[in-house]
Amino acid sequence: MNHAKAFILKFIATFVVLYIILGVVYNMALRDVFFISLVLGVVAYILGDLFILPRTNNTMATISDFVLSLIVIWVLGKALGYDRNLLLISFISSVVVTVFEFFFHIYVAKLFDTGRERRDEINTNQRNLKYQTETSEEIYPVSPNQDNDTDKDR
Repeated sequence: MNHAKAFILKFIATFVVLYIILGVVYNMALRDVFFISLVLGVVAYILGDLFILPRTNNTMATISDFVLSLIVIWVLGKALGYDRNLLLISFISSVVVTVFEFFFHIYVAKLFDTGRERRDEINTNQRNLKYQTETSEEIYPVSPNQDNDTDKDR
């Protein structure tokens, strides 16, 4: 349920931002803005929020989301037939989406508590580097058969 809530929040915010920039300023059709927002939301949520964010930090996930949103908006805009200043509009849209993503990553990290698990795992691994040797009562290992033979010889 948490994933659905987080994805819906991400999609709505991305759609609003892209509609203001792409729809109002750039005169892109509503269905095209919806399609770009949906594709960007799914890809960015899977790659950025579920894969990159738990393994790195917020900064790296935000940078990757910027690059990803720039590529997705530009490629899908080209595929949908928009050419006029598409790279500039994609860059501006990506910057605004990235600002939202920075705060969204904080929300996701708290919601799923991903950062704390990684820090605890690293700290636990560093603390458990105490080496210890084990000794036993037997100095010379003797098998049970050899032990019986030596008793008979005596």
